[in-house]
Amino acid sequence: MDDETDVIVLGSGGAALAAALVPAQAGLDVTVFERTEYLGGTTAVSAGMLWIPNNHHMSEPGDEIVADSREDALTYLNRIAGGQAAPELIEAFVDRGPEMIRWLEQTTPVTMYPIDRPDYHSEFDGAKVGSRALDNQPVDARTLGAAADLVRPSAWYPEPYTYAERRKGLATQELIEERLDNNIWCFGRALVGGLVKAGLDNGVDYRLNRRAVRLIRENGRVVGVVVRDADGRESEHRANVAIVVGTGGFEWNDELKINYLRGPDLAPMSPPFNEGDGLLMG
Repeated sequence: MDDETDVIVLGSGGAALAAALVPAQAGLDVTVFERTEYLGGTTAVSAGMLWIPNNHHMSEPGDEIVADSREDALTYLNRIAGGQAAPELIEAFVDRGPEMIRWLEQTTPVTMYPIDRPDYHSEFDGAKVGSRALDNQPVDARTLGAAADLVRPSAWYPEPYTYAERRKGLATQELIEERLDNNIWCFGRALVGGLVKAGLDNGVDYRLNRRAVRLIRENGRVVGVVVRDADGRESEHRANVAIVVGTGGFEWNDELKINYLRGPDLAPMSPPFNEGDGLLMG
């Protein structure tokens, strides 16, 4: 092995960054391998909103806040899943999602608030007209120092204002200019920026231009990963505790799309590197 650490995380979208932060906060050594020259994956170019039913903000007072319950959330999600998802996974999402939001807000610069966007199938039992979707409050990218330049820029959501500010007519030219001048991020970059900052504060080692190509197994257990750099050189890395595969989707892999997507594909909106690396390794 070329080196070893406690936990290896493959990919650097929102889920991967959060997965890296948990063991780092527990005092473990964590290395994140990212295939491209930027951190953030699809999350960084997206709106970065999280759909978490029964989140703690839904119990706060406010004219626009919608109340929720575990029962309503399960009713809606089971109807949406149509028998294609394991009930225990649906329950885990409903029960642990709100805990995750509290953890984010308590241990990272990420702060979220509920928005007035209704559930996609508002006609289903258990649906809500708002507050399950959470947007990010602005994040000051200057707190990341030089690492701010390592977060993927977004062509889809470059605006430095929140969903609520846009809806309420508060996204003035003065506000936009001020935030652009001060490198204030919103939407997906705010979520990624907050997670990256927390990772830096907890000693996470981010390695860019490192594509995971093979998992290493010993005695039936995955113990490491083979990583290829931008020059094509391969190296082996051992994880003493765990490897987390968080490499994103496969919408840029034509063969996987033909076999596993139900409908016609027009054009992916994600960065052109989601080729199913994690699926293929698995």
